[in-house]
Amino acid sequence: MSDGIGLKMTKDKSSFPSIKIGLRGKLIALFVAIKVLPLVFLAWLAWQYSSQLADLLKQQFNGFAEVSKASLQQIGAEAVDDSMASLEDRARNEIERLTTDTAKQISRLLYATDDDILLASTLSPEKRYYEQFLKHRTTLAPVQYSWQFDEKNQQWQQLGVPNYHQESLLIKNSLTDNSRAFHSRPPEATNHFQRLPLYHEMTFVALDGQEQLKISTSNLLAKELKNISDRHNTFLQAETYFAKLQQLQVGEIYVSQVIGEYIPTQFIGNYTPASAAKNNYKFSPKDSAYAGKENPLGKRFKGIVRWATPVAVAGKIIGYVTLALNHDHIINITDTIMPTDQRYTSFPDPSEGNYAFIWDHLGRNIAHPRHYFITGYDGQTGLPQTPWLEQGVYDDWQQSGLSYAAYAQQATPFRDQNLAKKPAKQMQSTGLRGLDCRFLDFAPQCHGWYELTSKGGSGSFIIYWSGLWKLVTAASIPYTTGQYKSSPRGFGVVTIGTNIDEFYQPAKASEARLKEIINVTETSVAQQAESGNQAITHNLLQTAKALSYSTVIMIALVVFIAIWVASYVSSRIVTLVNGFAKFQSGYHQFRFNAGKGDEIDTIAVAFDQMADEVIEHLDKLELEVQRRTESEDQLKDMHGQLEARVKERTKELTLEVAQRQKAEFKVRYLAEHDELTGLLNRRGFYSELNKVIHQEQNKQTNIALMLIDLDRFKQVNDAFGHKIGDKLLTHIAELLIQATRSGDLVARLGGDEFAIILRKHQALSGVIDIAKQILSQLNLPVEIDSHILHSAASIGISNSTCGDNTISATQLLQQADLALYKVKKQGGLNYQVYDDRLAFIAKKQRQWEHEMVSLLQKQELMLYFQPRYNYQTQQVVGVEALLRPQHPKHGLMDPENFLEIIERSGLSYQVSIWLLENVCKQVVNWRKQGLEFGRLAWNLSAIELNQKGFVERICQTMKTMQVPGEYIEIEITERHKITDFAVFADNLRPLRALGITITLDDLGTEYSSLQRMLECNIDVIKIDKYFVQQIGHKKAELVIELLIDLGQKMHIEVIAEGVETKSQLDYLLSKNCSVIQGFYYAKPMSEEQILGYINSNNTSKNRS
Repeated sequence: MSDGIGLKMTKDKSSFPSIKIGLRGKLIALFVAIKVLPLVFLAWLAWQYSSQLADLLKQQFNGFAEVSKASLQQIGAEAVDDSMASLEDRARNEIERLTTDTAKQISRLLYATDDDILLASTLSPEKRYYEQFLKHRTTLAPVQYSWQFDEKNQQWQQLGVPNYHQESLLIKNSLTDNSRAFHSRPPEATNHFQRLPLYHEMTFVALDGQEQLKISTSNLLAKELKNISDRHNTFLQAETYFAKLQQLQVGEIYVSQVIGEYIPTQFIGNYTPASAAKNNYKFSPKDSAYAGKENPLGKRFKGIVRWATPVAVAGKIIGYVTLALNHDHIINITDTIMPTDQRYTSFPDPSEGNYAFIWDHLGRNIAHPRHYFITGYDGQTGLPQTPWLEQGVYDDWQQSGLSYAAYAQQATPFRDQNLAKKPAKQMQSTGLRGLDCRFLDFAPQCHGWYELTSKGGSGSFIIYWSGLWKLVTAASIPYTTGQYKSSPRGFGVVTIGTNIDEFYQPAKASEARLKEIINVTETSVAQQAESGNQAITHNLLQTAKALSYSTVIMIALVVFIAIWVASYVSSRIVTLVNGFAKFQSGYHQFRFNAGKGDEIDTIAVAFDQMADEVIEHLDKLELEVQRRTESEDQLKDMHGQLEARVKERTKELTLEVAQRQKAEFKVRYLAEHDELTGLLNRRGFYSELNKVIHQEQNKQTNIALMLIDLDRFKQVNDAFGHKIGDKLLTHIAELLIQATRSGDLVARLGGDEFAIILRKHQALSGVIDIAKQILSQLNLPVEIDSHILHSAASIGISNSTCGDNTISATQLLQQADLALYKVKKQGGLNYQVYDDRLAFIAKKQRQWEHEMVSLLQKQELMLYFQPRYNYQTQQVVGVEALLRPQHPKHGLMDPENFLEIIERSGLSYQVSIWLLENVCKQVVNWRKQGLEFGRLAWNLSAIELNQKGFVERICQTMKTMQVPGEYIEIEITERHKITDFAVFADNLRPLRALGITITLDDLGTEYSSLQRMLECNIDVIKIDKYFVQQIGHKKAELVIELLIDLGQKMHIEVIAEGVETKSQLDYLLSKNCSVIQGFYYAKPMSEEQILGYINSNNTSKNRS
C-alpha cells in the first residue's frame, strides 16, 4: 500500500496488470465526486428546472385561463341547474297540490251524490217528487262551440267564442311601495260554461227488479220501464247491480264503476287531412274518437256511474231508488284544469303534454282528453272491451283461449313494466286504445302511479315519454262508499302530466346572459396570460448567467479543500491498520493507549476496550464448556431412568383403561337393555333410533317404526302369576326377533309394550306384511309350564323417508303412538298406519282437552233436565240430569264428543264429583220448593264407581247435604269393560243401603249385559235408544219384548229412552212399557224450563 497520492502497478496470478489507487487519491476523488459533481449537477439542474419553471408558468397561465373559463362555465351551469331545480321543485309542489285538490273535488262530488241518493230514498216514489228532485240537481259544464279545420295553418279553429279583452282587465300598480314583483291576473271567464243536469235518470225499482218509475233528463238511457234483474235490460247490457241491491240494508249505498261504450280511434295524435293521408285513412274526424283540440269533432265517450239504495217504509224495504250520474261531470273536472300558468281551459289540448286524467280503483282509465284512451264496454255484448295490451300480455291472452273479460279476472297485473316493452302489433289495426294500467306493461309510469297511491297518498316523478321529459303526479281519490270501501285508492287515482321544459324557460334565459359574460372574461384572461409568458422568458436568461459564474468559483475552492483533508486522514488510518494487524497475528497484549481526541482516537480507544473484553470472554467460555460437558453426562443417566419408569406406568395405565372400558360397556349395556328379555329398553331404543335416523340422513332410505301393545297380557298375569307372565314376554321377544330382518332392532319399552325399528325397507307394503305376520303369530296359543296361553296385540306404524326433511325420533315415535291409540280405540287386535289425519285429530283433541279443563275450572258446566213420563199414571215419575258444557265460543257441546274428551283427558273423576254435588244441590232446592219430581237420575261410569273412595264420597256428600236416597237414581254406564267385577258389585251395596235406585243404562249395548242384572240387584233397566229407533224391524222388536218381559218377571222397572215418534210410543205402550223418556214427550230443558214444565204437568193432572 502507498501512503501517497499516485498509482502503483502490480501483477495478479494471471499476470494481467491492475491499477491500485491510494487512500489520498480516493479521498480526493471522493471530495470531487461529492462536492464538484453535485455542484455541476445542481447548476445543470437549476437551469433545467428554471426552464421547466418557465414552461410550467406558461402552462399555468394558459391553464389558469382555461380553468377560469371552465369555472365560469361551471358556475353558470350550476346556477342554471340550481335555478332549474328550484323551478322544478316549485312546479312539482304546485302540480302535486293541484292533483290532490282535483282528487278532493272529485271526492266531494261523489260524497254529494251519496247525500243525494240517501235523500232520494226518503221521497215517496212518485213522478212529481222525482221531477222536482232532479230539477234542482244541475252543475256547470263547458259550452261546446263549433269547430272547423284551418287549411292554411293546418290546425283546428274554434268558432263563436266571445272575446273578453282580458288584457284590459289587468291592474297596474299605483304605489311605489308595492311596485316590486307586482303581478295582476284578469278574472277567469265564466260565460264559457252552462248548467246541465247532474243525473241522466232517476228510477224506482221494485223488489223483483222491475222499474216502476223512471225520470230521464237525457236520451242516453232507455226511457222504457224494464226489469233490471236481467242485465240485457240495463245500460249497454253491462249493469249487473240488481243482485247487489238485494244484499243492501237500509241506509247502505251501492255505487257502480264507470259504465260507457268504448269509442275506437283510427290513430293517435292530431287528426288532420295530412295525418289521415299518412295513415292511409279517409279524413273523417266525426267517425273517430274525440281528442280535445287534436280532434274536436270526434265521438265523445258517454257514460254513467250509478248510485242505488233501499227505500223503506216503517223499517221494511219496499224497493230501491237509483241515480245515474252523468260521467261528463267527472271528466269536466280534469279537462278544465291546466298545470301551467294558464291554470284553466275550457277545451283541453293533449298535444301540449299538459293535462289531467283519471284511473279507477282497478287501474282502468275513466277520464282523458283523448276519449279513445277511456276504457269502456262493447255495446253489442255488454262485456268489457279489450284495452290496449302489451305484446307479452296479448300473447298470454291468446294462448289462454279465454274471453278478455275472463282473462282479466285471473291475469297477473303490472308485470315488470318498462320502456323497452312494446304494444301488441296485432292490435294496431283494431282501433282499440283503451288504457288499462294493469296490462299496459310498456308504460312504467302506470306502476309508478299505483305504487305512489298504494297507501292512499300522492306524489310525483319524472319520466321520458313520447319524446318529452314529463313530470307526472298521482293522488288517490278519497272515497269509501260501497265497493270502494276496501280500496286503498278510494274511487281511483287522479294523474297530471306536464312538459317540464316549460318550467325551465326563465333559467334558460339566465343561461344565455351568463354565456355572454363568460366570452368577455375569456378574452381578458388570454391577454393577461400572454403578457406573463414574455416576463418569464426574460427572467430565465438572467438566471442562467448568474448560475454559470458561481459554479466555476465553487469548483476551484472544493478541489483545494479536498487535497488537504485527504493527506491528513490517510496518515491516521495507516496507524490504525498496523495496530489491528499486530492483534490479529496473536500479539493480544497490544494496545494503542490513545488519549481523547478526534474520531480516529475514539476508534483506537474502542479497540483497546474491545481487546480487553475479548480476552475476558475467552476465559469464561473455556470454563462454561467444561461445566456443560459434566451436565450432559448427568442428563443421559436421568433420561435412561425416566424411560424405564414411563414404560412401566404405560403398561399399568393400559391395563386400567381396559378394565374401565369393560366396566363402562357393562354399565351402558345394563342401562340400555331389558334385563328380562335382553332386548333394548326404552332408553336404548331411543338412542338407537336417533342413530339410525342420523346414519340414514340424506340417503333417501325408508325407516319404519312399530309400537306393539299386548292386549291380553294383564289377564295372563292375574290368572297365572308374574312368573308365567315373564316367560310369555320372553317368548314374545323371541317371536318378534324371528319376524324381523337382519339389521332391524327390537326393543321392550316396558310392561307389555314392544317396539321395532325397520331400517332400509323397500316399501310400506313390506312393513305391513311383517305386522300381519306378527299379529298372526301372537294370535296362536302357546304352552308355558303346562298352561295354554292366548295372547294378542295391537300395532301402530309410522314411516319416514330420510332426506332433506327427515323427521326426528320424537316425531316418529309420536306418530306411531297416535296410530296405536287409534287401533286400540277401535278394539285392538289389528294394526294402523299413521297418516296426517291422525295428527290433526290429536291436535284437535288436545285443544278440546285443554278447553275442557278450563271449563271445569271456571265452573262453566251446565245441567239440563229431561223428564220421564208414566203414561199409565199420567205423571212425571223422574228426571234425568244431563251434563252440557257451555263453551264460550261454540255454545253447548255435543254429549258424545264431550264424554269421549272427558275419558281421554282423565277428567272423569273431577266431572263425576261436580255432577254429584250439583245433583244433590238440585234435589235440595226442588224439595224446598215443594216440587214433585220423583227421582233425579244422573249417569256414572262403572270405572269411576270402582275408584277407591268414590262410593264413600257419594255417601258423605249426601249426608252433608241431607239428601234422602229415595230421591237419587244412579244410572250405571259401561263404556269400558269392568276388569274387577267383584269390587263393582261390593260398591253398589252401601248405595242401595242409602235407598239410592240403581239403573242399568244402555242395556244390550256397550258392555252392559244380563250378568249385571243377576249379580248386582239392579232396580231399573233402560232399553237403549238403538233398539227403540229400530222399532218396525222384527229383530229389534223381539229384543224389546224380551227385555220388557224379563223386567216384569224379575220385578225390575223398565224405561224406554230415545222415543221420538208416536208410532214408537204406541208400540211400547202396547207392550206394557209405560215409562217413556225421549224427544217425543220432552226434550232436555234448562232448570227454569223444567220447573215450569213439572209444575204445569202436575197442575194439569190435579185438575183432571
